[in-house]
Amino acid sequence: MIEENNLGPFTTGMHEGHFVGEVSVDGRLQMVKSFKRDECLRALEVEGLQSTVRKAVERRLRQLDKGPMDYDPNLTTSGFMATQRVRLTFGMWQYRHTVEVDVGGNCTGLTVIDSAVEAAYDDLPYIESIDAARVAKIVLTDQEGDSLSVEDDDLKADDWLKDMLVAAEIVSITPEDRGHG
Repeated sequence: MIEENNLGPFTTGMHEGHFVGEVSVDGRLQMVKSFKRDECLRALEVEGLQSTVRKAVERRLRQLDKGPMDYDPNLTTSGFMATQRVRLTFGMWQYRHTVEVDVGGNCTGLTVIDSAVEAAYDDLPYIESIDAARVAKIVLTDQEGDSLSVEDDDLKADDWLKDMLVAAEIVSITPEDRGHG
């Protein structure tokens, strides 16, 4: 007999007739980022939902209710500048790390994403290698909260991060103050 599912959209599978899923705050927060509207509504019905997760679900609902972002190409033409926020997700096996980076200028599309990866690389912590080179590292986590530390051993710089890029999205664009006078 299969038990009732009390995990809602946080269910990740079944094991020996029992539903299993994400119960940690960090894991649930990661899942909420990609929830669609119906998953958000089901998540709010989960008994004992952590307050931090509830707030994230409510934020996600507001985001979904706003509809798609208005990506106005005129904000970056004719010498105009804008700041674009880019959400990048790096992954290896089941491990992920998501970061948001602001990119200023008048570039668009893949150029913005490429610049965001470069900025994300510049923000990574470094370790000293045996030959005294500065080696960047990134820590990825899985849904169980286990971590995987990955280092740029070959010193490929941002190309190393690009090889791990599994998702990229421009999530907002804000025009720079153009001044009137």
